[in-house]
Amino acid sequence: GIVYYATTDPTCTASLDITFDGNTEDTVENLPTMQDVTIADSQATLPNTKPSRSGYIFKEWNTEDDGTGDYFYAGQTVTIGDEPGQLSGMTTLYAIWVENCASGYICYDGNHADIINDVNDGTMPDQAATNGNTIALLPSNFSRVGYGFLGWNTEPDGTGTQYGPNQL
Repeated sequence: GIVYYATTDPTCTASLDITFDGNTEDTVENLPTMQDVTIADSQATLPNTKPSRSGYIFKEWNTEDDGTGDYFYAGQTVTIGDEPGQLSGMTTLYAIWVENCASGYICYDGNHADIINDVNDGTMPDQAATNGNTIALLPSNFSRVGYGFLGWNTEPDGTGTQYGPNQL
């Protein structure tokens, strides 16, 4: 008789279908599709392209539209599976947006900090800044259980420019 052997394609999987949701009624440009996801060796690499929206900065992808679910960054490689922090089945990832910081200010984002009400209110004031002048960045008013504060970064995934607290 004839023996047929199953073959697989490591760049394709039927167990993952991601929908990217702009999470707003506003116009969103550069919204990726499932075809922009690279899949190989039980991992999915999210598109590096970030969607754009007038008046806002794209922060991350999240499994919940209010930002309380598992979060993923543009270009991140994620394991395909059913554990927290993994992607599986039919998944919707929602864009999480941060309002543009007003011109002439430095704005601080807790980037998944825990709000501990007896220590602080989990917010930071915007800091006035003028081009050409040197100012010290504020120390962190954020805290996150199980983590120490390393410093400030221009990107939520830590790939941007890193600044220490009180750095000029």
